[in-house]
Formats: sequence, C-alpha cells, structure tokens
Amino acid sequence: YILIYSIISLKLPPEKSFLPNLYTPQSLVLINNSSSSGGLSSMLDSSGLGSLAALAGVSSGGGSNSALAEKLAKSNTMIDKLAAEFNLHEVYNTRESKFPVTTLRTSIREKLTLEPDEATGTLEIGYEDIDRDLATAIVNRTVKLLETEFDKIDSISNKSQKELLEQKLVDVEVQIAALEDRYVAFQKKYGILDASVMIEAFTTQVMGLKTAMITLDAEVEAMTTRAGMDNPIISDKLRSKRALEASLKTLEEEGKYGLPSMQEMSGLYIEDERIKREIEVQATIYKSLLEQYEVTKLTDRGTGPTFQVIEKAEIPEMKSGPSRGKLCIIVTMAAFFLSLFGAFLLEFWQNLKQDPQRMKKLRGEV
Repeated sequence: YILIYSIISLKLPPEKSFLPNLYTPQSLVLINNSSSSGGLSSMLDSSGLGSLAALAGVSSGGGSNSALAEKLAKSNTMIDKLAAEFNLHEVYNTRESKFPVTTLRTSIREKLTLEPDEATGTLEIGYEDIDRDLATAIVNRTVKLLETEFDKIDSISNKSQKELLEQKLVDVEVQIAALEDRYVAFQKKYGILDASVMIEAFTTQVMGLKTAMITLDAEVEAMTTRAGMDNPIISDKLRSKRALEASLKTLEEEGKYGLPSMQEMSGLYIEDERIKREIEVQATIYKSLLEQYEVTKLTDRGTGPTFQVIEKAEIPEMKSGPSRGKLCIIVTMAAFFLSLFGAFLLEFWQNLKQDPQRMKKLRGEV
C-alpha cells in the first residue's frame, strides 16, 4: 500500500499531491562581522595603540551580523514584502484563514531557512517549496532585500562614525590647546624653557662651585702647613671660599635672577615631564583620529561592505524531499514489527482462552 501511495503522490500534480516533491534552492552570502565594529579601535589595535581607544572615547561595536541577517530576513516587514511581491496569499491560499496575515507569515518563515557558518562567516539562505522557480525567485529576492538593508546600515554607521570622529577631533584639539597654554604659563612662571636642560645647567654650575671649593680647601691646607694662618693669601682664598659657599647656597636654596632653586627643580622637572607627557598622549590620539577620519572620508561605505553575495540561488534540478524510498522502508519495517507484535498478541490470546482457570480469573469468577 505504501508503494502505491508513493506512486500516486508522485503522479499527481504538485498542487494536488498529498506528498509532493519539494525543492530548496540556496544562495550563499558573506557576512563581514568586523566591518560594523569600531573602525578606530581596529586601526589603533593594528598600530599598537589599542589602549588609546578608550582615551579617544571610541569603542568597537559588538554583536553578530549573521544573527542580524536572520532577524531581518524573518522580520514582519521583510516577510510582508515577499508575500506582496510574489502574491503568496494566493499561492498558499491563506485568505480564507481565520488569521490570514499571521498564518501566511508563519508559513513563509517555516519555508525560509538561514544557516550561518561562524567558522567562515557565511550564511546559506534557502526556501523550500513545490514550485522550484518560485522558491528560487524568493531566495534571490530575499538576498537582494538583505543587501539593501545592510547597505543602509553601513551608510548610517559610516555617517555616524564620521560625525563622531569630527567631534572627537575638536575635543582633542581643545585639550591640546589647553595643555599647551598650561605649559607656556608654567615656563613663564619659573623662567625655564626646558626643565631637563635647566637641571643639567644647574648641576654643572653646582659641581663647578663645589670643585672650586675643594680646590681652595686643598690650597689653604697646603699653605697653612708651610706658612701658617697669617698669610694674607690664605685669607683671600678663605674669602673666595665663603663667596663660593654663598653662591652655592643661593643656587641650592633660594634661586637667582628669577630662576628656581636647585631644591625646587626636582618638583618642577616632574611637573614639566607630566605636562609634556599629556601633550604627547593627546597628540598621538589626534594623529590616530585624523588618520581614521581621512579613511572614512575616502569611502562611502566605511571599512568595507558588511553583506556580500557570493553565490546566487539557481533553479534546482533535484528535489530536496521527501524521500519516498526511505518512507517505504520505514513503513514496511514498522508494518513488519507490528505484524510480529500482533502475531504474539494473537497467540497469547489463543493460549489464554484454552486455559479455563486463567479465564475464570480474568472474568472474576474465582
């Protein structure tokens, strides 16, 4: 019977058959998940400046575009477009349904298949139907609609990124200008152009004074041994030493000619280096932002298309289902096991009827 059933279903027209051949054309697309992420962060990472992304206030985007493609393809808006363009209300005869719109949407979603491959970043889009031409047209139209949607998303994302970069460039410029003004005020206040150069000059001067004092001490000691302390030359050298000591004290503790003292220079050097370091960091961020901004201006689609069609759907030559051979085998095996079970059940019943005692127990007579 199952064989006859299968043959009849095969001979009947597809729209009237109770087991028609189904066809599932497929299209292959590439989903670029990285293109919609933060372009600046990617650029900073590749240049070894990934840690500056947070300082710039630009973070990479997240999420999977494959998942987004699935959501878009099975959204009510997309399904309704397909239904209207291919008159699927008439094809699937849902107008007489109690809930025609919901019924049709459910039917289309069940037939529409999307199989993402995370390893390759690709997405297979298919549609199952008895009409191979209709199924192929629906697949290719779905791909086209998705491509259009992702083009819009890319365009909006690129525009938003450009506006964000412009604002960040202005913010960083303001910060750099403020730091430069602060550095100029710092230089004017202490009368220094470069703290490191000033410290080097102070050190050289101090070392010169100390060396001269050591030399005078040696000369005085030598002369005292030979001539005693009454030698007028010794008095002159001692006066020179006291003058050197006064100059050294002025340099180390008080400062001179409006310049800071040696004791103050260590703190000034730290402040000088801090301001220069902040300016350098902001300048690096500004350079990175400017490079990304120029790249964004050169392309209409940001860092590259998110959705790329690799292979359009073709009209399939072979059916995707059902497998009548498997169905015949399954039904035959099921019938075989049911017949065995029926035979055992029948034999048990015959044996039971031939046993008076068991029949009495079964009737409740004992």
